[in-house]
Amino acid sequence: MLNKTYLSAIAISIAAALWGISGIIFIPHLSNLPTFFVVFLIHFLPFLFLTVFFYKQYKYIKVFTKQDWVILILISLFGAILGTLAIVKALFLVNFHHLSVVVLLQKLQPIFAILLANIILKERISRHFLLLTIITLCGGYFLTFGFNLPAMDGNTETVYACLLAVFAAFCFGSATVFGKCITNRYSSVTITFYRYIITALILGAFVLVSGNLYLFHNVTSENWLIVVLIVFISGLLSVYLYYLGLKHVKAGIAAFCELSMPIAAVTLDYFVNHSYLSSVQLAGGIVMIAGILTLIRNQARENK
Repeated sequence: MLNKTYLSAIAISIAAALWGISGIIFIPHLSNLPTFFVVFLIHFLPFLFLTVFFYKQYKYIKVFTKQDWVILILISLFGAILGTLAIVKALFLVNFHHLSVVVLLQKLQPIFAILLANIILKERISRHFLLLTIITLCGGYFLTFGFNLPAMDGNTETVYACLLAVFAAFCFGSATVFGKCITNRYSSVTITFYRYIITALILGAFVLVSGNLYLFHNVTSENWLIVVLIVFISGLLSVYLYYLGLKHVKAGIAAFCELSMPIAAVTLDYFVNHSYLSSVQLAGGIVMIAGILTLIRNQARENK
């Protein structure tokens, strides 16, 4: 029987893969709407759903300490608002043609997560861990770019998209560490509930104050269908699985599990766009997966 560490790692990996599917298949169908409004919509519907079906979670309002509120707000701010805004905007800037920009996000996120986990959570960084980190990131790089350098094409928008992807990596890495600060005190349902509630309230206030309520009239029936799919496939389900898994693995390991996103992205790129991987990319993918599995196995041994 698999222990909690392996099951948790699998849960986080599935969540990340679902996020990758969302960015490649779903988000492009929302490009007719402003970035901030897209992010608002994919949090507004969960807000309504959670309020109706999980209203009992509101009892924690009286239970949360000031520190809990600060952590929940930071999770929402970095993981749901700034990070999502940055990556969605990056996708829009390159018109979904540069898959490498999206994948680049997942290559840098573990670096920020590990550094912040060391500073905030005091998670020890061993030499063995650092070596595996370098090997895994190198494998991820070759999976994405092969022997080539990341292509900018002299395009200013592509450069901006890359900078936004790096910023998103920092935000998501930060959210992973902040999430680890609270997962041992509250259930995955509770954390998911308040992440969406806080995010929807902040973005809703922005939409209201900025006078952008008229944008609801620009949302087509296809947009609503895509939003619903995002909400329930790569939204509520993936976030719940993510925090469920985060309970039993270190923040640094969780960040590496999220590298399943580029694996899903490359697989989808093959079937959807008929893009073939070179032998170098295949080798990079194998190295990356092997590195992730080794890191998870080491974590499982420590826990045992």
